[in-house]
Amino acid sequence: MVAAFQRSGQAPRQWAEQEQVGLATVYRWLRQARSTPAPLVPVRLSGPTPVEAIRFVHPRGWRVEVPASLPAAQLLPLLAGLAAC
Repeated sequence: MVAAFQRSGQAPRQWAEQEQVGLATVYRWLRQARSTPAPLVPVRLSGPTPVEAIRFVHPRGWRVEVPASLPAAQLLPLLAGLAAC
């Protein structure tokens, strides 16, 4: 439901009325979504063209771009810390 609200681009009150959900319920869902860390999903990068940077886009909207040469030992703690945001 939080993702549907965010995709709508509407104000919380408008979306709650449209979906026939209490406004307090919408705010509770948003608070819970902010406090729940998003799971990290392992990926393996491969391809014919070398890349200079890797960009991560979080469902909550933040973006992180790191050099492709960044060692995994430094990347993993960075992503784990950001997932907790």
